[in-house]
Formats: sequence, structure tokens, C-alpha cells
Amino acid sequence: ERLRGRVAWTPARAHYGAVPRAALDAEGDAVAAARRENPEIASLEKVAENAMQQYRRTRPAASRRGAAAAKTLRLSEVHPLFGGAAAFGADATNADAESLRRRIAGYRPSQSILELKLTSVKDDDAYQAAAKDFRDKVDRRKAQRERAAQLPAEAAA
Repeated sequence: ERLRGRVAWTPARAHYGAVPRAALDAEGDAVAAARRENPEIASLEKVAENAMQQYRRTRPAASRRGAAAAKTLRLSEVHPLFGGAAAFGADATNADAESLRRRIAGYRPSQSILELKLTSVKDDDAYQAAAKDFRDKVDRRKAQRERAAQLPAEAAA
């Protein structure tokens, strides 16, 4: 599969996946140690940060086709480069914890808070009262924030 003398990167040839938490922690520790040992790294970080900002400003927008393809990627599996979580000393407990984190992160409740309240209260009047209570609480909190924001302005005047 060649395209103008280059290898065509098809989804079958491309490798993608998640980085194990243990690898991220180990890398974070190594970076923190390097920062402590070499003060020049702070200036290099600033250069890299500026380069990233420039890239974000000048990069082309994602195509519709590329965005749609990115949504289909399954990133819940460990990247093949890491050879599985066992390469970082992760045992079954860590794998279970990662699995639990993924399930919690992906959880979407089937009902909203107001709908849950409705399951215990069946009549429409109770729903209306619950919705009114909720709106009143939101309005009170908004009024409190506005008053808090006005206090420093009044004190400065």
C-alpha cells in the first residue's frame, strides 16, 4: 500500500490507544526530578509552550471526515507500544482500578435529578412544585452571586 512513494497509513496500520496510568506517573516523576536538577528546563518549557501556542493559532481546522473518523477511535485499550499494563508492574488490582475509572467516566444516568424525583412522586402537581423549588434555588444562588459581586464595587466607590 503505497501512496506516491510513501506508505499509506490506514487504520489497520496505525496504532493508537491509552497510556497506562503507571507510565504517566513514572514520566511525571522523571520530569519533576529533571526540573529540580536542571534550572535550564524552565526556559525550555517556556519555548515549548510558545511553540504550542503558535501551532494552535496556525494549524488548519480539522476536516469533517477527519473529525468523524476520530470519534470512532477506541482509546480505552492500552497502546501497543506499552505492551500491556504488565510492562509497568501493574497487577490485576491496577487493571481493575483502570477498568472502574473507565466505567465511571463513561457513566451517563438514564434520568435527570427532576425525573428521579418524579419516580417517587407520581402526580403532576408535585412535579411542578419540585421544578419551582429547583428554579427558586437557582434564582436565590444567582442573586447571592450578584450581591457578592456588587459588594467589592460598592466598597471601592
